[in-house]
Amino acid sequence: MVTAVLSTVAMAQALRVWGWRPGTPLGFDGDAYFVLMQVKDILHHGWYWRNSDVGAPFGQNAGWFTDASWIHYLAIRLLNLFSDSAATVSAVYFFIGFPLAALTMYWLCRSVGVGRLGSVVAGVLFSVVPGHQEGFSHLWLASYWVVPLAVWLVLRALTGVPLVAKAGDGPTRGRRQQALLNARTVAIVVVVGLGGVYYVAFTLLLLVCGLVVGALAGRSRRRTITGGVTGLAVLLVCGIALAVSRWQTRADVVTGKTPGTRVYQESDAFAGKLMDLILPWFHHRSGRLAELTLSYGRVTAATFERPAIGLVAAVGVASLLLVGLGALTSRSPRRASPLVGTLCLLTIVALAFYTRGGLGTLTALLVTPQIRTWSRLFVVVALLGLLALGLWLTHLDRTRGRPAAAAVAALALLVGVVDQTNPAFSPPYPQLRAAEGALSEFTGAMERSLPAGCAVFQLPVFPFPEQGPVSGILDYDPLGPYVVSTDLRWSYAAMRGTAEADWQLSLPPAGDPRLVDDLAAAGFCAVEIDTAGYPSPSTAPRTLREQLGPPIATTTSGRLAAYDLRPRAAELLRTAGSAAFLQRGQAVLHRLPPAPAP
Repeated sequence: MVTAVLSTVAMAQALRVWGWRPGTPLGFDGDAYFVLMQVKDILHHGWYWRNSDVGAPFGQNAGWFTDASWIHYLAIRLLNLFSDSAATVSAVYFFIGFPLAALTMYWLCRSVGVGRLGSVVAGVLFSVVPGHQEGFSHLWLASYWVVPLAVWLVLRALTGVPLVAKAGDGPTRGRRQQALLNARTVAIVVVVGLGGVYYVAFTLLLLVCGLVVGALAGRSRRRTITGGVTGLAVLLVCGIALAVSRWQTRADVVTGKTPGTRVYQESDAFAGKLMDLILPWFHHRSGRLAELTLSYGRVTAATFERPAIGLVAAVGVASLLLVGLGALTSRSPRRASPLVGTLCLLTIVALAFYTRGGLGTLTALLVTPQIRTWSRLFVVVALLGLLALGLWLTHLDRTRGRPAAAAVAALALLVGVVDQTNPAFSPPYPQLRAAEGALSEFTGAMERSLPAGCAVFQLPVFPFPEQGPVSGILDYDPLGPYVVSTDLRWSYAAMRGTAEADWQLSLPPAGDPRLVDDLAAAGFCAVEIDTAGYPSPSTAPRTLREQLGPPIATTTSGRLAAYDLRPRAAELLRTAGSAAFLQRGQAVLHRLPPAPAP
């Protein structure tokens, strides 16, 4: 309870949660719109697979871009019992993720022999790893409360502690306890396997590397087999989730490069640097320390996601590396405990995969490039460093007494929270409410003018996902109207590389009179244009207004405008006849762009 309360307090001051109101999203930048789309899909359609409200008229098939984060999807479904607002549910789950991470880290510490004092400190600091407070746009990755459970599996397998208790002939109470312990292990395997592809991959890499080193060192074959079975169980759970998701795509027609296809060069570009783990967080509350990191990033190639572990965890990591180095260089080395030795090994392995040009790049080159952002291993590195801190505080408690250990623990906790969080970078709640309100007014005006279920075509055509900024439009900006709308359907967010999306690429350009007629024949009842995608001297926005008359809705800034297509559809139907009108619509929806030149 102390761990959960302290973590919640640390989170509250970092995010200034007293400024949040239900219905206010925690962000619109980065991948935040993507996350809100996923959450809304789960709330309104039961799961994140098929979404008929985006990618109109065919809908979105998310099986092409799944990461098997089913345990988080299930949590969203449970929160749906209390709210059906994507903004509210996603924010609450993000808030809950802090004490959840603290509690699973506390449990991990206690399970490997760390005292309560060290477990509390490690748990709280793990929950506020630098950057967590800005992690809403990667909500499933920010929900890293599954990582301590994964490390528990790895440590049990590598240190020889049985993962499954054998059934015995003892008293009924003993057999019941064995069954509960085995059920716990199975539950942890399932949770880890459904906790996201990245964390599954990191778990398997740590486990495999540890088993290989153990086998070379002459460890028992039984331990290797047990660890291998554990890894296969996690892989099987994750593989089933991925296979079921991909099964949803079996009927789709592939027309190009599908989402999520990686190349090995990206693994080097998205890996980290050791200096990232030594320098302060680039949003550190101390201006001088933040400037130190920013200055280094300006004169070097800055790491894409800006990982950091904080001072306290960095000291723990350094101590583990020194222990490992001492064991290798001393003529008469003191044998470290199996746990400390395993932590040293895992730290070296994690750093070897984390860094640029390291084992992550080699894995991408020789095995698969699908895991590309190796810098995300910083969460595992931070965990190992904080676990070392917990063990040291436990040793201090036993040798120097509780008062001395409590004083050091309080200092480490205070320094760590101050070092790892910065309330100045909490979500700008008033601005977010204003942005959400402006979008809601825009879509509300559209919904008052259009029938429920109306399909709105969005201009410019913007491939989904991972297109990147184009002109003044940021990646996933076109999802904004969908996120706040109630009963409209939107053309954006069909999965590129499939016929359900790529037909849009064959449409005439905006400003061409044929475009409006094609959209009307294809069944769209309105068209929305983002003028940021048509910088001057483009005449597309003016031409659309001349063709369709005054807009039925505009944002206060004038950036978005929506026009009614129904009068034009009625005119086409009257002049061309129903047969020709329907034939034109089918031709539009099934026309594919020409293949690119070789």
